[in-house]
Amino acid sequence: MKKVLGKAAGSFFKSHSSRQIAIASTEASAEAAASGPTTESKENSAPASRNVVEVARKLDDILSSLDGELPVNQSFLDTLKGAAARYPECNLPVTHEAWDCPEETRRDILLAAHASEFAYGRKIPQEGQILDEARLRLLNEEDFPASLDGRTKRFTVRVFAPLKTGINASAEPNTVIISVRGSATFVDWITNFNGDAIEAGFVSQTGSRPNTSKAHAGLLRCAEKLEPNISSIIQGYASGLETSNQRRPRIILTGHSAGGGVAALLYLHYLRHGKDFGGTEIHCITFAAPPVIAGDEDELKPGFISVINEGDPVPRMDKNYITSLTDLYQVGRTPTSGGVAWEFPTTLLRIPQESLLVVLHIVDETENGFDMELWRPARAVFERTLALDFDSHRMAWYLREISDWVKASRGGAERVAIAGPSDVGSSSVS
Repeated sequence: MKKVLGKAAGSFFKSHSSRQIAIASTEASAEAAASGPTTESKENSAPASRNVVEVARKLDDILSSLDGELPVNQSFLDTLKGAAARYPECNLPVTHEAWDCPEETRRDILLAAHASEFAYGRKIPQEGQILDEARLRLLNEEDFPASLDGRTKRFTVRVFAPLKTGINASAEPNTVIISVRGSATFVDWITNFNGDAIEAGFVSQTGSRPNTSKAHAGLLRCAEKLEPNISSIIQGYASGLETSNQRRPRIILTGHSAGGGVAALLYLHYLRHGKDFGGTEIHCITFAAPPVIAGDEDELKPGFISVINEGDPVPRMDKNYITSLTDLYQVGRTPTSGGVAWEFPTTLLRIPQESLLVVLHIVDETENGFDMELWRPARAVFERTLALDFDSHRMAWYLREISDWVKASRGGAERVAIAGPSDVGSSSVS
């Protein structure tokens, strides 16, 4: 499938006939995968190919209407942004409730952001390194590789111990951060494109208020595959046998982009199935996670936070949203008097309702860094906003902005970092 989609992408913009050949090749790939011998082919590659075909057909209709001439001096994204400017009601309002974040939560977000960057294999810290700003020391770390078929994502486990200072230092538990890597391989992208909403007992509510939920098919299967291993790790740390101070630690599940989506589904599984590992304190902090769950669920749960950059498109991108961007592109190619209209799509999947949704907003940029705020927009407002700044999706941007946000909260001290992003542009975009 990799060769088929790669060839299709390379020839797609050449001509209508090239696009028809590319679409036919991808359809053939979907049919072959659907009848393939492996479960992975049937459950992941085939749906992903079908979704690519659906978007490609819409885009072909639009490109074919341009009389075969593509705007070589204007990018597809620029045209989208120009079209979006015609719909100011779809912009995030400039004023929102600022989030009054507790200091401990601020520290957890910073640690989770670093861990999400580390999961890509960059800026690996050394065991024993002291984080003066967070008053923590890296105790130990483990890496668990991804599977070749993409159904098991790479994840890392890092244990931070409190510095032994103060009379009550021994009362503070260790912090175990489990970070699921975002998209780093072609197989990861096949999983991402498998975005159909399917019934998911894995994240369905049990107990006194049972219901049946639907979830992002590709990321759901990743979460189901990872759950036994991650649950075993949490249980091991919860027992106190693997911690240096023999106390039950705090657990934080985290991840960036698709990794954040998988972390959120794992957390929902524990939350909705009543798995608390003997009363262990478990949190979930995600960055740029896509919509993964359908339906309206419970009220906010303490310790479940979805951090989103103001212009990041990925947290809006379920299949209907992606498809609607091709319609928006057509609006951008039409004069304002042309009568072509676009409507914000009804999305199938959402960011979990149990999570606190906070948006990173740059107030100003100074020589010392960004002046940052974290907003708490109304969920209904956020879910009907356009976002097209793909650069803001990079985990290194999240890490830089969060670092500056923490710095500002501490009176402008030096930027908080374990090994901060010296080259923002080098980070993964997924």
